[in-house]
Amino acid sequence: MFLRYGFLVNDKTNKEEIMKPGSVSALRLLTLLLTSTLLSACASHQIGPEATFVSPQDQADPPLEVSAAFRGDLCSPQIGYLVFSVRNPQDKWQRLRNVELLYPYAGQEAGAFTVVSGKKLLAWADAQNLKNQRESHNASMARLAALTVSRVMIEDEDTREAGAALGAATVAQSITASLSASATAASKPAGDRSNHILADELIIPPGMDRSFWTLLSATPEAPLMGWITVRYSDERGMPHQFVATLPRWEQCNWQQSRVSFLKKWGQEQGLIERSNTTDGRDAFSSRKLMQLEEEYQAQQQAMASQ
Repeated sequence: MFLRYGFLVNDKTNKEEIMKPGSVSALRLLTLLLTSTLLSACASHQIGPEATFVSPQDQADPPLEVSAAFRGDLCSPQIGYLVFSVRNPQDKWQRLRNVELLYPYAGQEAGAFTVVSGKKLLAWADAQNLKNQRESHNASMARLAALTVSRVMIEDEDTREAGAALGAATVAQSITASLSASATAASKPAGDRSNHILADELIIPPGMDRSFWTLLSATPEAPLMGWITVRYSDERGMPHQFVATLPRWEQCNWQQSRVSFLKKWGQEQGLIERSNTTDGRDAFSSRKLMQLEEEYQAQQQAMASQ
């Protein structure tokens, strides 16, 4: 019995089989991929940078540990699925009442952002469920096709190593996708009515955390949402307010009309030059887009004050 490339082998036949060049390469590939996946697919209650409370008193002694992020797999070009992770570090129950969402720049006053609710929310849930079923079926068919090809290749002695590597990679990709989806679901679970961020009352047990969610739509003129402010009252009626930065907001893949507008505006202002990637797509970083949004908002404010 011996250990090789992370696998335990306990008989002579298995030992001879695993020492074949194609098998060793495949096992090495599979082991490396799985090790990398396991290290990176851990679930955590902190899904983004810790939110900053506004009042000096809350900054000195934060009543909650909050982070927020979009859940990309539940976003669409017109809709953003936003998750808040809230941990109660206190030794007593905490309640959040009268929760309000305050959007970047003039988004609040102009009605640029809207919480999707009512029949529209039910229609979105139905459409999302159908989309998930299709994607799951298509992914299963793709994995089956790849495994079939790898088996055919393995039967040919000249391509045994390539086929074994393809098979190992396919298995690893399947496991990677499963672990990644599991970690996402654990860190940013899909919600129901009981944990909507605008529910009548949000209750956080002492020393524990919960996740809350909301579905947002945005007009083409809405500023890019790289952060969001939340205002609420606690169980004693005391007001609190925090600002949460939204990491990797571009992975939500929404507000594309605004992204296109900022690219065009930046070029017209001479702030950026058109830069293309090898596949012909515009190469603009998410950080640069946020900078363009800031400069555009500053320009609009200066023009309004004249």
